[in-house]
Amino acid sequence: MKTLIFIILLLPFKALAFNLTADEMYRNLLIMENKAPIENILDKSHIKKDTDGKSKLTKEEQAPILNESVDESQLKKEYDDLKNEKAIDAVLNWQKIVDAVQKNQATAYEISEIKKKVDKNDPDATELLAWMYTVGSGVKQNFPKAYDLYIKAETLGIKGAKENALLVLKSMNRKEVQKIPNF
Repeated sequence: MKTLIFIILLLPFKALAFNLTADEMYRNLLIMENKAPIENILDKSHIKKDTDGKSKLTKEEQAPILNESVDESQLKKEYDDLKNEKAIDAVLNWQKIVDAVQKNQATAYEISEIKKKVDKNDPDATELLAWMYTVGSGVKQNFPKAYDLYIKAETLGIKGAKENALLVLKSMNRKEVQKIPNF
C-alpha cells in the first residue's frame, strides 16, 4: 500500500521532466518536426525568375497556353469519347445492380442506386424496385409499395406493368389495400 501511494505521489514529478509537462513536451516535438524549411520540401529549380524576382514560365511552358490553333474537332471527339465511356460505365454498373438483385444479393448500395433512378423517373428502375417489393428481394416485402411502383412504371411506358399491378393487388389483404394512396 505504501508503494502504491509513493508511486501516485511520484507520477506528477516524472511528467515534469525538464520542467515541462508531458503535453508541453509533445507540443514542442510537433513544433520542431514542422519547422523544416519549406525550400527543402519543395523543389523550385524549375521556376525561372524575372529580373524583378517574379516567377515566369519558360517558352516551352508558355507554348501550350499561347497556341491559338486548337483543333476543335479533336477536342469534340475526345469529349464524345469521354461521354461514351461514362455511358458504357453507367450501363455496366446498372447491369451489375440488376444481376445482384436477381441473385438476391442486393446491398444497401444497389438499393440506394435503384431508388435514385426511381426518383429520376427511370422506368426500368421503377419496375425493378416494384418487383423487389413484390417478392421481398433486398427489401421488406410490401405489396402497397409494389402496386404503387407498378402503376408508376406503367405511366412511364413499361409494358405489362399494369398487369403486374393487378396481380399484386389480388395478392393483398384488405389492410394492405387500404394503405394504397389514392385507391
